[in-house]
Amino acid sequence: MCVGMLAPRDLGLILSYRCQCACKHCLYACGPGWKEWMTLEVAREAVQAMKHWQHRFQVHLTGGEPFLNLELLCQAARILAEAAIPQYVETNAGWCTDAGKTREWLEEVRRAGVGAILISCSPFQAEHIPLRRALVAIEQALQVFGPNGVIVYQTHCIRQVAQFSVDEVVPLEAYVERYGKDAAGRIFWDEYSLIGAGRSSYALGHLSRKYPAEHFRGETCAHELLHPHHSHFDLYGNHISWFCGGLRVGDWRRLAQTLNDFAGGNFPPLIQVLVTQGPWGLLAVAQKEYHYRRRPEGYTSKCHLCTDLRRHLVQLEDFPELQPRQFYEML
Repeated sequence: MCVGMLAPRDLGLILSYRCQCACKHCLYACGPGWKEWMTLEVAREAVQAMKHWQHRFQVHLTGGEPFLNLELLCQAARILAEAAIPQYVETNAGWCTDAGKTREWLEEVRRAGVGAILISCSPFQAEHIPLRRALVAIEQALQVFGPNGVIVYQTHCIRQVAQFSVDEVVPLEAYVERYGKDAAGRIFWDEYSLIGAGRSSYALGHLSRKYPAEHFRGETCAHELLHPHHSHFDLYGNHISWFCGGLRVGDWRRLAQTLNDFAGGNFPPLIQVLVTQGPWGLLAVAQKEYHYRRRPEGYTSKCHLCTDLRRHLVQLEDFPELQPRQFYEML
């Protein structure tokens, strides 16, 4: 097998796509419109599937917002702990309305086996969640996990958001009003390092430079799809490589078969196109066979082009690779 093929160092277990927010930068189109949660049986199956990998990796329990289902979060953590797989949890801190409750919940997940926590902090979350809650989460997490067990993503955003408000939500338009369109675009796209997939290019594309589709000719997705450092297993069985929400490389319940197929160069049809030709190759297929029309204003990135193509294709044919289908409905 090719070294590193489909061998992430950091694997996310998506317990649900449900979230209090529907952030404009979300790569996985999470939000309150999603309802389903991973079952305990599926969580066990997912951890069992991970054992096909022989390399060292860690798992992050994520969503959506995993703390919206504390019981499931703790159950999943115990399963990972029993399998001796290092783990941490991600949160947007939207639930951290009270220091005591926050401390109690963090101690509960710590006892269940979670070794660290990543607390998201950005202008995008702050549009839905007051910064104060992230600060409460950080303060309590430092007490529970210690300084080496707390990651704030991203720390510079605390200062950015606090310039507007700590206790109230801050609409993104406030940045445009204060700094102007170009500077706000740099804050969102460059300083935060936004990826143009998921919602970001639709909700925030007006603050980014755009390029014609030809600009991405020759850019393949081989690295992202075959050699990702970061991937996800979701509650529906979708194995999502890199940050490519809505695009599955296979069913994680058949991970061994997927690994064998990929090692032999046998990819699902849409994956084959993206690996060998990139979104430019997928554009040719979409235009010729599915009457896709290019966006006249252009695209923020090859990821935007890919997402827009897939959003068109999923409406016309049932491609196994375009899962979960709800992703495209929630964009």
